Formats: sequence, C-alpha cells, structure tokens
Amino acid sequence: MLLLILAFAFLYLLVLAWLWASDMMRSTTSINKGAADRRRHHGPLSLSPPWGFR
Repeated sequence: MLLLILAFAFLYLLVLAWLWASDMMRSTTSINKGAADRRRHHGPLSLSPPWGFR
C-alpha cells in the first residue's frame, strides 16, 4: 500500500517537473514573451514556481 502511494507521488512529481521544464523552455525560446507569461499565469500551470523567469 505504501509502495503504491510512493509510486503515485513519484509519477506526479515527474509529470509536474516535465510540465514545468517544457513551460520554461517554451517561455525562454519564444519570441513573444508576453504571451508566454500570460499563458503561464492563467493556464493549467498556475502552480509554477514563484521565481517565474519573466
């Protein structure tokens, strides 16, 4: 049971880290950074780190 909970937590963190990394890549490589900032603050990634790479 504990192993199942740990596996789910690990998967959740993995997905969260992948989403955050892809969002960071998209915002740093995009030419229109304003659109990337709006997407980061109002999209599904509203839980992005507060040090936000603006």
